[in-house]
Order: sequence, then C-alpha cells, then structure tokens
Amino acid sequence: MFREIWVIYNDQAGWHKRKKVEAVIAALKKTQVQMKLCCTTHVGHAELWAADACRQGIDLLVVAGGDGTLNEAVNGIYKEPTESWPLLAVYPSGTINLIAEELVVPKEAGDFAAMLWQRRGVTVWPGIANGRYFLANVGAGFDGWVVHRIKKGLKRWISKWAYAWQLLLLLLRTVWRRSYQVNVDGVRIADAASSVVVAKGRYYAGVHHVAYEARLDSKKLHVCIFQKRSIRMIFSYICWLAQDRLPQHPDVWICAAERDVIIQGGGKGDRQMDGDVFEDGTLKVTLAGQPIRIIGGAL
Repeated sequence: MFREIWVIYNDQAGWHKRKKVEAVIAALKKTQVQMKLCCTTHVGHAELWAADACRQGIDLLVVAGGDGTLNEAVNGIYKEPTESWPLLAVYPSGTINLIAEELVVPKEAGDFAAMLWQRRGVTVWPGIANGRYFLANVGAGFDGWVVHRIKKGLKRWISKWAYAWQLLLLLLRTVWRRSYQVNVDGVRIADAASSVVVAKGRYYAGVHHVAYEARLDSKKLHVCIFQKRSIRMIFSYICWLAQDRLPQHPDVWICAAERDVIIQGGGKGDRQMDGDVFEDGTLKVTLAGQPIRIIGGAL
C-alpha cells in the first residue's frame, strides 16, 4: 500500500484526454489512499511538481499525460537526491505515449490502478542530451522540423495526425537541404545525413520501431541515420515507417553507442526531444549515470 500518491496532469488537454485523466483519478480515489492532484498550467510545471514530490517524500508519482509531460517529470526527479526519488508511473493520456506502450501500461483506468499495487518496477536508463534527460528519443532533422511547426490547436483537435499533416506540408513545400554530421563513441560515422534519431526506446512516431534492439533497460543508445534527402526518399521513409519496417530500409543505417553521440549541422528549429521542441545547436548525447524505476506491466 502506498502512503500518498501525487498525480501530475494537464487540465488544458483536449476533451478526450481529459476524460481519460478523470477516469484514472476516479479509479485511484477508490483505493482511499491519500492523493494530491497536481495540475500543470505552463511549460516546465510538471518538472517543478516532480521535484517537489521528491522533497515531500512521496512514494508514488503518477504522470497522467504523454511523453512530453513524463519527460518534464523525469527531469524534475533527477534534480533531487537519489534517495528521495519516488516510484514513477505513467498513465497514457497524451498525444503520443511511446513510453507507456513500451512498458505495456493498461489503457483502462481500473486496470492501470490495479497494476500500480503490484509495484512491478522496471529499471530504465534515460539518455541525456545537452544536460536534459530523455526516455524515448532525441532527434535532429525531419522530426524536429515537424515538432517545431505543429500548431497546438491542431494537435488538440486531431491528436497525432497533426504530425502527419505537418510532415505532408514539408513534402509539398520544402526542398530538404539540411545535413548532419554524426560522431558515435568518438568515430565519425556520417558526414551528410539528412536526419538523425538517437533512441533509448524502440518505438517512434507511434507504435513503430526506430531500432529493433533498443530497450529502456539497456545501457546503450541506438542511432538511426537517414542517409538521403530527396522528396521521393523522405516519402519512402514515411511509407516504411507506417509499415513498421523502417529499420530495414536500405538507406537507413542503425548502430549502437556505448558512450556518446554528437550531432552537428542542420539549422534553426529542427531538434526535438521526446516529441517536444528542443534547443538548436550541437547535440551531445550520453547515458544517465543512475537509472530510474518506473512501474510497468512488462518490458
């Protein structure tokens, strides 16, 4: 039994997501455990709530949201001493829920609440990019370009299809000329990649594999390099991704990194982390020195 549960959620989410959050809160209230509801009102708020949960000695922190909200919570936890960290859980109620999918988290609120009481934690090794922790992936290229140009209203309205729409605009309006240089464990492996994704988890853009061997509990990074930049080739990447065959594409190269990945090149507004916008400039990616425990159904 948990002494106290804090639930971080976004009250500004679309109506469908709000109903999911309401359902999981109702399911947790039935357990009669002391609970605090932590509503986020601005970017970075989940990070503040999570850090405060550590300082207050909370033993379970539930994030009812997507990968972006979970990312903020993880960064808040890592700011506090290791011995203060609570068990973490994520209920999938965001636009994209890659980590919840990886952990096989139940989508039905009652089943999720029952899973929490099993206390089956998974040891997860996050990545770090320029001092920020991530769980799913960080990228430079097509995906970052799309994330920077997504309209929040459209995202609330049509959910993950907003990403597909923005990518379609990329194909119709833009000649993709950006290129990236990639170093893995001190060795230059690409001089003119058209896009790069560094993955901790195996899923990308929904339940599609970006690297078959990537695992949240592994102390490795997996680097996915898109080698060509023509409109025809970008469309080909999308088609192979939709068929969940992206790692098999003849012009996609995937390798593992034991220590670090450095990505240079590109331009303004083309970096993303866990599906949210990320800072411009060189990406220096490493592994966290300490794992975090997240409750899941499996891995």
